[in-house]
Amino acid sequence: MCKKLNLPTSCHFNPLAEIRIGTEQEIQDIQNIVGMIVDPDGKGLNDHWAKTGAALLTGAVLHVLYCTEIKDKTLRAVASLLSNPAAGSVDEIFEDMQSYEHDPSGKFGWTTQTGEPTKTHPVIAEAAQEMLNKADNEKSGVISTAMSFLSLYRDPVVAENSRVGQIGYFCGITGIYCWLWDESLSDLPRRFPTLSSVYKRRIYYQ
Repeated sequence: MCKKLNLPTSCHFNPLAEIRIGTEQEIQDIQNIVGMIVDPDGKGLNDHWAKTGAALLTGAVLHVLYCTEIKDKTLRAVASLLSNPAAGSVDEIFEDMQSYEHDPSGKFGWTTQTGEPTKTHPVIAEAAQEMLNKADNEKSGVISTAMSFLSLYRDPVVAENSRVGQIGYFCGITGIYCWLWDESLSDLPRRFPTLSSVYKRRIYYQ
């Protein structure tokens, strides 16, 4: 019997908890998760907006994971970053990402494209600059596309149940389906991208 999604006993799964942050695999992990959200059917990103939206999400997820001021390391936090009402403009968001010291101690030894040492994550800086380089109309379209992929995580029930990682062998696939469906198949289309990300992570990363 499935437990209702809004109960505290529901299985929890946070895709971002799967990312091996601070390792050579972090970009691969983020791109895999973003790809599962943006392209749950696995048909490929043939649309300009989907491609640029995925690139933006890769940088935004990375920033959320490294930013010490952002305590909530979730996809809901990524959505909040890109729609921050406190920001005077979207450019301020990208300028902050571009100037933020993701590695204050310099332990990772990052360098810019010109070989200069930097404490800002190069991938985040490049993603932010790519957005700053766009015309306002295109920039707005890319952000709108990225936000459409994250709209599910604005649902407070989904946000809560994707805040921490709990799904493992004991919980199993049955728990995943219960987590997503809330005893009903009617909401499956809306939650399918999350089901895709959970299922594929279990296949490829067990």
